[in-house]
Amino acid sequence: MGTRNRKLVVFVVGHEKWGKTFTLRALCGRTARRVTIGGVEFFVRRSSNDDIQRRKPNKYIRFVRSLSKPHVIAALCPKFKKISKSSLRQKFADDLLKTLRRRGYRLFFWVIKYRWGRSDQYILLEEISELRKYGRVRVFDGVKETSRVRAKAFRAFVLSIL
Repeated sequence: MGTRNRKLVVFVVGHEKWGKTFTLRALCGRTARRVTIGGVEFFVRRSSNDDIQRRKPNKYIRFVRSLSKPHVIAALCPKFKKISKSSLRQKFADDLLKTLRRRGYRLFFWVIKYRWGRSDQYILLEEISELRKYGRVRVFDGVKETSRVRAKAFRAFVLSIL
């Protein structure tokens, strides 16, 4: 059975203010919640597990638990319990990724290695190693590329897994 017929989540990975949302906007438009890539329609979730709102702190957790779409593109911050300085359980990726795998989703990660324009701020190798425990990882190592360039590279990654 090909990937087109299986449930999958493709994550755009980066820390807070890293460019995940801008990349996804460039991919599917400012307000669109769906995008078609390679003939497959994806539901798009722009907000990430590090976008914690005081009124709805468990919003991302509820999104993961209620997910029913077969093909999803979502933003993710690579905060893992053993290597994060955060104390907010809502931000941790561990349980979220385990839940998705238990529910039959294949997971793919497209990592924005550097914060836009800042080669001194990057995703740690430990974070990338943790992601590899859950699925296939591709690292995008551009530093000053526009969100359109990042979206084009992300689209190519998605096409490569379909």
